[in-house]
Amino acid sequence: LGLDADAVGAVISTGIGSSEVMGRELEVGEMTQGMVEYSDGLIVMALLGEDAILAVVADLNANLGNVRFQIKKRKQAIESLAPKQLQLWLAAGMVGHDAGEVGHPGFRR
Repeated sequence: LGLDADAVGAVISTGIGSSEVMGRELEVGEMTQGMVEYSDGLIVMALLGEDAILAVVADLNANLGNVRFQIKKRKQAIESLAPKQLQLWLAAGMVGHDAGEVGHPGFRR
């Protein structure tokens, strides 16, 4: 994809921080997942423990319910990885509408 991993991680982290502040100000509880839709795709983010974020990049035809389900289903397994393994891993693939599986999640420690 040719992306700067550090820059992408910083932007995602900032977006999550803003979302957490919004949740506190609107008194809707702690953030569990967030989704942002763009003209060519969407990003679904989830907090992993205290210092990691999972970000899944999907195309607009992805089954959003399945993406959210797969994140919840795999969250605990990803959280259990050793800290060294929780380096930013950019999404190299997309989640297709008929794929049935989350492709390559990106997460940041």
